[in-house]
Amino acid sequence: MKTSDLVLIIGAIATLLAVIPAFINIFKGTYRKNVESDLAILSALPSNSKIHKTLTEHIEKKIEKLIDSESSLTRNYAEAIAGFAVFVFPAYGSYYFYQKNGGWIIISVALGFIALAGNYGFFQGIKKTHRDEKGNIIDDKKT
Repeated sequence: MKTSDLVLIIGAIATLLAVIPAFINIFKGTYRKNVESDLAILSALPSNSKIHKTLTEHIEKKIEKLIDSESSLTRNYAEAIAGFAVFVFPAYGSYYFYQKNGGWIIISVALGFIALAGNYGFFQGIKKTHRDEKGNIIDDKKT
């Protein structure tokens, strides 16, 4: 096995490992939606119950965290680096298959979609915005 083949295999594995968390994050709810759902649950509970008090305190803590996080804008460099890696490896793979004169047109289409996802992840991570404690973007439009 040649070194270039090994590099391609490692790049493909790294690309898959980087893409999976990105697709998992797409289906995650925002922090504000979680607070809204907690408020809906709170309104359904009787106001004199112990659970009502506990949930009220929990919601207040969440709102305090939200206010604190809005006071600073941050970037998620780990997401930007992962997005860049997801962009570079498919680009290299496409170039590699082009050099081999193998079915590079078909493979390049698939690798192009993966590269677009990496490009999106890179720009999402480098964007200076409001984030929660885990680095997830807090959607300000839902206020």
